[in-house]
Amino acid sequence: MDQYLEEIERLRLERVERSPAEPASPKTAISKAHTTSASTYDPTPSDSRRMAEWRRRVELAFLGAVRRSRLPRLHFDESAFTPAFWQSPTGEAVLANRSEAQVAVFRHIAGQPRGRLFALVGERGVGKTRLAVSLVVQVCIDETFGANDATPGRNFAMLRSVMEFFFDLREAYGDNAPEREASVLRRYCEPDILVLDDMQDRGETQWEQRTLALLIDKRYRDRKDTILIANIDPAKFEAHIGAAISDRIRECGGVIECDWESFRGTK
Repeated sequence: MDQYLEEIERLRLERVERSPAEPASPKTAISKAHTTSASTYDPTPSDSRRMAEWRRRVELAFLGAVRRSRLPRLHFDESAFTPAFWQSPTGEAVLANRSEAQVAVFRHIAGQPRGRLFALVGERGVGKTRLAVSLVVQVCIDETFGANDATPGRNFAMLRSVMEFFFDLREAYGDNAPEREASVLRRYCEPDILVLDDMQDRGETQWEQRTLALLIDKRYRDRKDTILIANIDPAKFEAHIGAAISDRIRECGGVIECDWESFRGTK
């Protein structure tokens, strides 16, 4: 995997002088394929070869980014990334098997500028985490196929339960800890999108409240996306999360009540 990521970086940095008669770059060809219908896009043989080679490398970079985000297998299956997935227009491929309500919320959140801070709240089983997984996958697509060039090995996305976050911090307090508390915070601040699930499970100690506020404020200042998920109603969530974080959410996104029918109840 690393050799492919290094190759992407080499291609990104390579500056090639091309005459106007030469074929478009592979990235331009990919962009054209994603914005033009299959019935009208007719790449030249040279375009097709260059695009296929570039796509193979970037697909591997994308899968690496998704794997590093550690998406739960319950909500994510790599076998979904078939050739048909990559032929879909960017922004539509991640919405397969999502309800109309989920698609509407996804498009609302995805349409906001970077630095988004949203809370998905409501009963268990309605698909809040599935929706967040779609947002994570879309960010990975944007970062590897979109305008931003892929940086080898960088974590574009992360999905953890809030208790995993606090467990990671507490592990940093031991004398033989593999990393210090500041290093853990940097790791959670790095991704372009961070999803913290099961917010209702955390305690309401002052230490947890201050630490969580610090994390969210740092990501806010760096214009990074943060999605919080809780299995409680909006009023209880705002009381649970505190005034400071609630104000940030109102400024940068909002609390979305996922009140559609439970998927678990229909199985």
